[in-house]
Amino acid sequence: MFKNLVLAGLASASLASAQKLLVASQSTNATLPGQILTLEAVENASSGPKTLSVVHTSTDCGILPTWLDVTLGSGTVLCLDESATPNLTALALQPDGSLKLVSKIATAGGAVGLRTYDNLSKVALAHVSIRLVPEHSNKNSANIFRY
Repeated sequence: MFKNLVLAGLASASLASAQKLLVASQSTNATLPGQILTLEAVENASSGPKTLSVVHTSTDCGILPTWLDVTLGSGTVLCLDESATPNLTALALQPDGSLKLVSKIATAGGAVGLRTYDNLSKVALAHVSIRLVPEHSNKNSANIFRY
């Protein structure tokens, strides 16, 4: 079901003295939501290297969660969904690593990244739009790419 894992963002949080890693996983089925996996580094019983174990999953971001951001602090995780119905989702990271939906708002399509500004009070979305150029187009055209 979820064949492609995309590392969209990291959250090295010290929750209950355990390290957590947040990973966005896109669905290969357009009707199923993607997942945000919370992974935890677990000590190997034989004192060997740590291994990663999935401790929680969330499907609240949408079909194509591609960007995770934790710069707001206070356990807030922002997630961008790049699907046909794109959105920006705010989630609260709980002490056990689970994510609780705080809010969700529709966005314009093509958002591929975000950045907070103005003392973390605002969020700017980065969009990409590529216009495909026909093979026999005018090579002197100055506006092949539009943003």
